[in-house]
Amino acid sequence: MAKEQLNNITSIDYWESYYYKKNTKESIIGVCSIYDKYWDLLYNNNSKIPKEIIEIGGFPGRYLAYISSKFNLKPTCFDYNKNIELSKHSFDEMDVKDYTLINEDFQNYKTNKQYDIVF
Repeated sequence: MAKEQLNNITSIDYWESYYYKKNTKESIIGVCSIYDKYWDLLYNNNSKIPKEIIEIGGFPGRYLAYISSKFNLKPTCFDYNKNIELSKHSFDEMDVKDYTLINEDFQNYKTNKQYDIVF
């Protein structure tokens, strides 16, 4: 594969065209609940009760919205995709009201904030 092709595998255009429609609550639950045993492990294997979670590459937010709703977590969705409306919609569908969206390039972003769960 040419170097130019490798650099374009995860382009913003690719992800925006891949996820172009809004998810319903039922479709989010349908897709995400099949991994419930793994979400339970992720949540229960923490040394303290987790409160905050961040997903790196979280667009369009359906997994993060589902987990946050299931475990009553405060989510942060980190992605370089500019279409934040789809992520907002996922949180709205799952009745998650308190969330943060970070629209940055992960390779250049700096923060001192710590999270209980990072995925």
